Amino acid sequence: MRVLLAVLVVVSVGVFANSVMRYNQLKDEERQLTAMLEGLNEEIERLSELLDSSEQVEELLKNYAEYREMLRQTDPELAATVEEIQAKKAEVDAMLASSENREFIEQIAREQCELFYPDEEIIYNDRNN
Repeated sequence: MRVLLAVLVVVSVGVFANSVMRYNQLKDEERQLTAMLEGLNEEIERLSELLDSSEQVEELLKNYAEYREMLRQTDPELAATVEEIQAKKAEVDAMLASSENREFIEQIAREQCELFYPDEEIIYNDRNN
């Protein structure tokens, strides 16, 4: 009987310890989720201050579309320049999005910093200048 009682006590202590550990894990998760929720609420408030309503966003987009259409109609050359700049911006944004890519780093080093590998042969062509 004493052995059975001892086994019952040991199992009860084990179950209790396991329950306490699981409770602590759940409390930690609750704290993390609460912190994330507070961060999201702060972000929502910040965005709400920047943009009063979705109607304002829609109006801004509408005004931008009207501006682009007006630009195309009044000065096609300027519109082409704006579209070219926007295409370059999109290209740069795409390159920045893949900044962990080795080819991206090499491309930036070659094009903007004029860096090359030590074993590469560099040939300068001044005919196009």
